Amino acid sequence: MAELASGLKVIVVGSSADGFVRDVLNLSNGCGVDTIFCEDVYSCVSKLGRSAGGLVVGRLDELSREDGRLFDVARMYGYKCCCFVDRNIAGRQKELLKAMERGALLAAEVEQIGEMLMKLSDKNNTPESTARTDGPATGATSSFFKDEFLITKAEMNALLGA
Repeated sequence: MAELASGLKVIVVGSSADGFVRDVLNLSNGCGVDTIFCEDVYSCVSKLGRSAGGLVVGRLDELSREDGRLFDVARMYGYKCCCFVDRNIAGRQKELLKAMERGALLAAEVEQIGEMLMKLSDKNNTPESTARTDGPATGATSSFFKDEFLITKAEMNALLGA
């Protein structure tokens, strides 16, 4: 994969023993992206304020800790969150819906994260990409990857049989 825009930050949250985390770290490092590894959401929050904008990547269960407050904090600092969701999501529909309502992106494969990095890099090259968003998410989603990765709550409920 080609080198991406300098200044793009990726924070990967999870256990270093997790294959997904290792794959994302390899992907982002291979793209020349400034990558930060955090074992948990608490250390991630401490890293968010060091630079404006980027992508926080981790498993849904990790990023949703503390009632998903990381989504709001990340948004305040101009970061998007991407939750890796395995195909066995049974029993975690509420977490998934809460993450989506707060504007989190979803990925089922590492390749999708690579695509997100490319698009985020393109957005990062424009002057308005460094603007911060203050306050918690309102439930409205931005146009960032909207057509590709986000679905409505009604569609999610229909898919999950909720």
